[in-house]
Amino acid sequence: MSGRYGLCGLGALLVVMTSAAAQQVTPLSQPFPGFNNRPIHINCATQMVSGITLTAADARFGGFSALNLSKDEIVLLSDRGLLWTGTVGRDQNGYITEVISLTPHPLADAQGRFLGKRRGDAESLVIEGQRLLIGIEGDHRLSWFTEDGDLYLEEEPPFYAVGRNALPNNAGFEGVTAWADGYLAITEHTRPSDGTAALTYLSRGGEVLGRWRYRPAGDFSPTGLTTTADGSVYVLERAFSALSGPRARLVQLSPEALRLEETPPSPPILDGLELARLTILHGVDNMEGLVVEPLEDGTLRVHLVSDHNFNPLQRTVIVGLHIDPGCLTAPDTEDNADAALH
Repeated sequence: MSGRYGLCGLGALLVVMTSAAAQQVTPLSQPFPGFNNRPIHINCATQMVSGITLTAADARFGGFSALNLSKDEIVLLSDRGLLWTGTVGRDQNGYITEVISLTPHPLADAQGRFLGKRRGDAESLVIEGQRLLIGIEGDHRLSWFTEDGDLYLEEEPPFYAVGRNALPNNAGFEGVTAWADGYLAITEHTRPSDGTAALTYLSRGGEVLGRWRYRPAGDFSPTGLTTTADGSVYVLERAFSALSGPRARLVQLSPEALRLEETPPSPPILDGLELARLTILHGVDNMEGLVVEPLEDGTLRVHLVSDHNFNPLQRTVIVGLHIDPGCLTAPDTEDNADAALH
């Protein structure tokens, strides 16, 4: 769930972080059975080109809700109040084949007390230099964290907050990314009247500069958000049912759809362009984190990571997609005068 600023700051973050060698975890990375490095065609634009399952003996491992990548460096944010940093192996096309090592770093309050799951249900992440902007569910806040040895301490007051009663407990800021001159944040919660989620544009000082309503497909909900240097925004969605199992959907919002030339009477509804829809047959689980890397030929290298909810029936997986969006067309917005501010 990182934007272009997050990718630029990742290397600096890993340099300044110190860690105890005894805390380092070496996950077991296993390729999806039967994959055999043969791309699976999702649609005319998208191929699934990699998939691995991660396991580790450390009881803290998992619950990953956000992902950042830079070369062979990885950052994973856990909803148990931990930031994991480490290294990965990639194939000749840049797709992850293994996670070599990871080290956990606790998120703490300003007094140095570990936030844990109850106070630090961390769901979204932007990295800027040595600071982290993290979305936390519960009281639904975006907060800056600064490095202090092995810890990251939460700055006070929060950068932006809507309060515990504004959203359901487990449906807060699932995605945040640096965009234009500020940040975009999206909620998992969808409004019952029209099935849309709140997409908010915040200044670097935390003031609201713009609002949209984002419409996921069917029973899907937003779980991740990132952007690329051209201003395109990418939304990751998830869904689950007993009949269909876990599913994931990746959507692109064009820069034109997010123009703020004038203030509309109500937030425009955004539908976006569907790039991929994945099912349990593709090996996905509860997909929450994403990274989109534009390549020189105009295609996109995408990685998705899952949150296994510390449930033995679920898995931590990283999936790689190769996307050439040129063959797909779809509207981004719908004028809707009845849409209300969230």
